Amino acid sequence: MKILICTPYCLETLCGNSIAAARLRDGFIRYGHDVRLIEDCSNISRNEAREETALFGPDVSLVMHGWRCSEAFFGITSLDKIPIVVSLRGTDINEMINDAERAPVIADILRLANRITVFNSSMGSILTQNKLSLPRKVRIIPNGLSLPPPDGDYRAKLGLPRKAPVVVGLAGIRPIKGITTLIDHLSELKRHVPDLLYVHAGSIIDKQSGESFLDTCRMNPWIIHVGAIPHDEVTSFLRAGTIFASASIAEGMPHGVREAMLAGTPCLLSQNDGHRSMATDGVEAFFFHDGSSFVQNALRLLGSTDLCEKIAARGRQRVLDDCRRGDEIGSYLRLFTEIIGRRAT
Repeated sequence: MKILICTPYCLETLCGNSIAAARLRDGFIRYGHDVRLIEDCSNISRNEAREETALFGPDVSLVMHGWRCSEAFFGITSLDKIPIVVSLRGTDINEMINDAERAPVIADILRLANRITVFNSSMGSILTQNKLSLPRKVRIIPNGLSLPPPDGDYRAKLGLPRKAPVVVGLAGIRPIKGITTLIDHLSELKRHVPDLLYVHAGSIIDKQSGESFLDTCRMNPWIIHVGAIPHDEVTSFLRAGTIFASASIAEGMPHGVREAMLAGTPCLLSQNDGHRSMATDGVEAFFFHDGSSFVQNALRLLGSTDLCEKIAARGRQRVLDDCRRGDEIGSYLRLFTEIIGRRAT
């Protein structure tokens, strides 16, 4: 079949949406399908999307963000013959549907889409509880995962002391990722662990948040921003950390956390539905709800190599088990076949 994928950013933008789009593209191609991408849909017009879609003539379209791909979505629907699956991301669920300006647009997209995919049952429940979609239209397809083998010593690359306690973070810099809160918690932790370092990888998505974070890095040499890193360096980067930390306000199913778990780096995570769907507190990760619990659990991990190894091993096994149970590529292909068949009858 001919599959069109619309993604909000260019694939060169190293963020979860782009990584997922590349993974899905490659998976669909492996199964012998013809795939075309429309990239950077956050900056595309309806007419541009309509024209590109008409030239390709897809059997089905996968739109990989409701709000950020809304213009592309409405451009495709204007052709009135191509079934569309909308993959709702964490920001759609956690931010956009509660925004007075964006909510009506999201509601229209959900009404017109042939099917809607979400990462977990809690995301689906938000849609049905708010009467934004009929349950029959919603499918749960967890994010897949592809993690490259380690490539070199990232601590050596950055010139970090071999035995220093290093906390790493991996996320695009924008308000919902809670990086300011995380820095506050880490600053308190550093009072107990003077040689602590924090290294963050991720592109600047929100200009104001990025400028604030870069100012913080300049004033605090122990906070290091390495920018966006190539995906083939992610494993090495994550393994350079003693702990992986995320203070996100809300999440869907973040690649960075799952990659850290799979890489074998123990995780310290904020309490939100997305994080809680991925790990059990004290078993596969530690959770925190404020600065005190962050410091307490960080000190537990930093003070015990055995505990770090146990949490890391359980976290890695949890991701492996989840990936074995899930079949992201196959699930999407079965869904595409279903709606193409319904459209043909």
